[in-house]
Amino acid sequence: MGVEVSICAVTFRRPRGLARLLESLGRLKLPEGVAAEIVLVDNDPEGAAFHAPDRQESAGGLAVHWHHEPRGDIAHARNRCVDAARGRWIAFIDDDEAAHEGWIAAFHWLSEQVEADGFFG
Repeated sequence: MGVEVSICAVTFRRPRGLARLLESLGRLKLPEGVAAEIVLVDNDPEGAAFHAPDRQESAGGLAVHWHHEPRGDIAHARNRCVDAARGRWIAFIDDDEAAHEGWIAAFHWLSEQVEADGFFG
């Protein structure tokens, strides 16, 4: 089964927020047959999160793929996420947010109800 959803986040010097985000992503309840991955891009020029020896490689069974984008500007970092994403869908979330366990399932349900190129919410 291929990756259906790439969950993408950019982080910049927010270790507590990132830990909370990853914890919440580990509790996601994915619909049956939907595979997901997490793509994290550290936008700190020094790469503090990217080079951290204790960085998480998985969250609740979801693989975490780390990338470093030292160029400032969130646009560069988000583009790096898109380049690294392998999913049919891309879901962006910020490093200071926590995902509801039904977040991806709700978008998946919606994608089966209407034809659209994307959803926001």
